[in-house]
Amino acid sequence: MIVEKLDWLRHAGLQIFSLDIQPDGSRFATAGGDHKVRIWSMTALQSSDQGPSQPRLLATLRDHFGSVNCVRWAKGGHFIASGSDDNLILVHKRHPGSGTTEFGSGEPPDAENWKTLLTLRGHSADVVDLGWSPDDSMIASCSLDNSVRIWSALNGNLISVLMGHTSLVKGVAWDPVGSFLATQSDDKTVIIWHTGNWSMIHRAEGPWEKTVGFTFSRRLAWSPCGHFITTTHGFQEPSHTAPVLERGEWCTSFDFVGHNAPVVAVRYNHSMFRKAPESKKNGGTHDAAGADSAPYNVIAMGSQDCNITVWTTASPRPVFVGKHFFTQSVVDLSWSTDGYTLLCCSLDGTVASFSFEAKELGLKVTDAEMQEFKKTRYGDQNVRGLTLVESASQLILEAAAAKQLATSVGTVEVQSSAAEKAPEVAPQESAATNRKTRVLQQTEYRGADGRRRIIPKPLEQDCKENEAPDGAKGIGYEVFNPPQSSKNVPNAGPRSEGRERLFTFEGDGTGRQGTDTRPKTADVSMTDRLVAGPGGEPPKQASRTPTSKLLIQPASSPGVLTFEIHPSLEAPICLEARPAGTQQKGGTAEANGVVDSSLETDIVCSQGGKILWWDRVKRKATILTGNSNFWAVAGDDNSVQIYTVAGRQALPLLILSSPAAFMDCDKNWSLLLLTGCGSLHMWDIRNSTSILLESVYALLSCYPSSPSEAGQVRVVSARISEVGAPLVVLENHHAFLFHMDLKCWLRIADSFPSSTFCEFSPILTSMRAKAGPTQKKAGSLCVDGTSFNLLKASAHESGSYNNRSQLEAQMGAALALRSAEEYRRCLLAYARCLARDADKSRLRELCEELLGPRQSPGIDESRDPAVSSQWDPSILGMKKRDLLKQDVLPAMASNRAIQRLLSEFVDLLTEIESRVQQGQPEGSSP
Repeated sequence: MIVEKLDWLRHAGLQIFSLDIQPDGSRFATAGGDHKVRIWSMTALQSSDQGPSQPRLLATLRDHFGSVNCVRWAKGGHFIASGSDDNLILVHKRHPGSGTTEFGSGEPPDAENWKTLLTLRGHSADVVDLGWSPDDSMIASCSLDNSVRIWSALNGNLISVLMGHTSLVKGVAWDPVGSFLATQSDDKTVIIWHTGNWSMIHRAEGPWEKTVGFTFSRRLAWSPCGHFITTTHGFQEPSHTAPVLERGEWCTSFDFVGHNAPVVAVRYNHSMFRKAPESKKNGGTHDAAGADSAPYNVIAMGSQDCNITVWTTASPRPVFVGKHFFTQSVVDLSWSTDGYTLLCCSLDGTVASFSFEAKELGLKVTDAEMQEFKKTRYGDQNVRGLTLVESASQLILEAAAAKQLATSVGTVEVQSSAAEKAPEVAPQESAATNRKTRVLQQTEYRGADGRRRIIPKPLEQDCKENEAPDGAKGIGYEVFNPPQSSKNVPNAGPRSEGRERLFTFEGDGTGRQGTDTRPKTADVSMTDRLVAGPGGEPPKQASRTPTSKLLIQPASSPGVLTFEIHPSLEAPICLEARPAGTQQKGGTAEANGVVDSSLETDIVCSQGGKILWWDRVKRKATILTGNSNFWAVAGDDNSVQIYTVAGRQALPLLILSSPAAFMDCDKNWSLLLLTGCGSLHMWDIRNSTSILLESVYALLSCYPSSPSEAGQVRVVSARISEVGAPLVVLENHHAFLFHMDLKCWLRIADSFPSSTFCEFSPILTSMRAKAGPTQKKAGSLCVDGTSFNLLKASAHESGSYNNRSQLEAQMGAALALRSAEEYRRCLLAYARCLARDADKSRLRELCEELLGPRQSPGIDESRDPAVSSQWDPSILGMKKRDLLKQDVLPAMASNRAIQRLLSEFVDLLTEIESRVQQGQPEGSSP
């Protein structure tokens, strides 16, 4: 036996937390407190000379931003994964050529070129341990966030999150056969998970109940034969132990006893051994005839008592006890490929090498014998993990699911490329053809947590020709080249929505013209809303007084207001409000006489340069809106005047509690108005009735602490949605729709960057072209240059954001906005999400809701929709059973683990369809 302390191996004098030897035996890696992973040459262990041709340090991986706690090679040896205090798992791969060095470090360039292949984000605390599956297809990681996460090693997607532990999870180990995963936690339990559906099959307790004290890790290990799991941090008076669980019963069979402090790491040798005959103890190959036929396992242990022990399952005493090699706890161990060299690392920042001989450990069992041993005990590993098809319908639906996925992905790609070439423009935006487009230069950096950040830059605008009005700076709108006068506004021709609204600022001598971002809604962009407007206290809340302050600035006119509608096949009709005593010449407002314009305003309605009617009011107009049925003018004296198309006053002057801040109308007779004190009115002008009176202060109950300054939340938009309900947007990018039947607010968009419920972040603005039609219509809200996307189609199709709760919220939002296309897209993504997780209970409930009334043995009639005679066979104009047949069932076919549930509903649907074709009642018995 040869023992060597590798004094030349250092991590800048800091702690070393983990090490691992490459399966081919040519390299080993160490991870330390200097935030780096270092890859070393194994030949340096046998050679004391270090020359240019044989460097000891091959590469340094510097991509982590925290102490690296664990490093593990893939079984194939081509990839290396590391977990760190920055909550990330990085997977590196070697590339041709030599590497680089860190600027200013003084170190020579790396001899090998290792680059980051995958970055796995998801843990919210330090990653302590990780492990590769036997076939290198998955990575399991555990963290101080009490969770275990399973990742795909092919694309980095998150496969499953295991939440069975109630405290810090510090160890993870794969079954060498691939059927189970074992994890150990500070909650003093070991959990066995089934890798088929990631269900918990056993929770082991007992040997760890009396343990006390803190340990850096609890790195348990699975024996190469697959029969034993050696755990850490056990205690049986008066000694610390390493309890061993046996496969199947998952109970403690025996313990390794001998350490004076908690055992924190164990590592089995990759192979099994046999005792060598007397004539072969000095080395040589294995002689089966003369050797003991019973193979045994070899295991090494590291403890907080700074000692190392090596055991065999064939002996009650350790083969080797190493003392005084380290001054601090031993935290990780690794065996070489040949099975006779052991590397150990310690928190004192050193690494030691222990080289054994065949006479000390025995003769190594060959790889062929190991494979035959596993095949005899566990069966052929190539076929045992497969789920066999149980019906022909499963194969048919799998083919349909593959075609469905290919079609959806192809559609997204075509839409994305088309959007890049020619972005879709709504009909009412045809006047924006002269808009100036600029290429945004974004600044990217990495924060201390390792996440990429992009600093958004505002759109630059010409200071001379395109200078925004002083009062309108900060308002998100697009700059256009305005016509010289309202007379010269070209007729846009026939419009599918019947009209188009434009607004113009002329108060500072420079025209400003923009278009509404949605059809059938008015948009009057007013001055910057920075402080609370006068008039009225916010209504008191019966249940809760919000801690945030709602800011609704009453609109104020910067000069001449212009609002246009576009009747079909006619010239635009223009409504203007300008200070009394001014007239329109050459597109600018000029003074004509001495009149106090702050007290009187001229309301002028014209078409094609011909004045249709005019009126003078003794107030300052702040907002204009209208349609082909009526006009509405809001004043700064808390009033609203309603005009007919011909200019008659349809109603007496409406007096509100405070000035209007937002006003909008639909294409019929509905008018919406939000006052500065938060009162939301919605009237039917034709019948002179109130449709709704609500306060927007109820929305503040969702935000006990506002992200805005001084606990303030601003309202930036209030409109009538396409479904005829009020739609309010706050400055924190949350959008709310008032449900007219439920009489409450529904949140249909949020501001969380990780949520697909609404993607507003500047980092994701490049995804706008891929949004669904709701964004381009009622769900699109342009506020401060930011687009509120109700749905992001590409995220659902790729599956990267398939979070069940978010998808359920999106389906509800699509229903509220009556967007059939987006509801179907959400439903498909939701079905795929449930199928991926094998969530049978939710899938059954979803299928039952879509299937509707039926009578079949084995169905719970208490949950049967047939109990209620109000079952509607359609949703948003789509037949529910068609959705089940065309979308949900093919999506379920992607996971064969739920094929029995799939077959059940395929049979039920086929039976119901056959009854319908024969003219029998759907709920009748055959």
